[in-house]
Amino acid sequence: MMPIFNYKLIHRKEMVRQRNDAAEIKDRLAALQLIISQAQSGQWAQAIDKAKSLHSDPLTNGMIKLIENQKETFEKEANRNWINNGLLELNKVIGSNHEDINHLANDVINSIANYAQARQGALFVVNDDTANVLLQMRGAYAYQRREKVGKSVSANEGLIGQCYREKDPIDIVNVPLNYTKITSGLGEVHPKFLLIIQLKGNKENIGVCELAFLKNLQLHEREFLIKACDLIAKAIINLQSHNKTLNLLALSESTTTELKRNQEELRLSVDKMQVIHQELLRKNDELQHTRNEIELMTRREKELIESKLETQQLIHDKVISTLKSKIEKLQGRLKEISHEPENNSK
Repeated sequence: MMPIFNYKLIHRKEMVRQRNDAAEIKDRLAALQLIISQAQSGQWAQAIDKAKSLHSDPLTNGMIKLIENQKETFEKEANRNWINNGLLELNKVIGSNHEDINHLANDVINSIANYAQARQGALFVVNDDTANVLLQMRGAYAYQRREKVGKSVSANEGLIGQCYREKDPIDIVNVPLNYTKITSGLGEVHPKFLLIIQLKGNKENIGVCELAFLKNLQLHEREFLIKACDLIAKAIINLQSHNKTLNLLALSESTTTELKRNQEELRLSVDKMQVIHQELLRKNDELQHTRNEIELMTRREKELIESKLETQQLIHDKVISTLKSKIEKLQGRLKEISHEPENNSK
């Protein structure tokens, strides 16, 4: 009798244990289904907390690890998409037509500040004076900063100058209330986090970007801003190069126009000189002709004078000869007269 009772008791306990195991498995499956559903909907924290509340075993621990890995992968992908979408928006802004640096700087600083939820931002671009390097604010985000656009900061002063010189980003957490007023370009705003990034493109350092936040930045947000500043730097360099090319083209066109004008003036001058030359040749021919006529007239006059002189000389000689003859006759007559009295006296 006793063995039969023991068998029934053992059988009953086994049935209870099996029912309890089945209920536990059912509850566990329901919990696992809930965990999977939460993980699929992105409720990572709830799924992990629920999994950790279950009895620890290799299956539960493996599921927790799997969910954590999925959470990390999902967050990385989400962060990567967030960065890429932000850069895509920035590229659209950069791709818009910008005629000068101020318009470009203002558009891009507003784009990245809005996207990263910065409270304030400013974009500084270095000047061209190597003897006195200044960083000039070309764009600003937040209406109270608009009036400051155009102000300059020395490359040897403050956080702006430090970032420009050292070429590394500057992160300031829990910024003191009076810190930015003294050392940065953010005036009297009191941000919780300050990020200052150098603008560098094609190994050329062209400025600094300054952003203030009311929260601490996450790594992917910081990565986005650094990549964005690289794009901004290249865009500014390209615009500067484009403007220089336009200026050179305008100068070339102006020079070409001036050269053409000078060439036309030179052509007109040459034509005028040719006319003058022809006139001079004509006058020279006339002068030569006149000279020849004068020489001919002079020669004829000379010949005439010489002829007259010869005639006059002949006449003179003839007159002299005649006079001599008459004088001789008179002298002969006088002698005859002087001899006549003597003859009479005899």
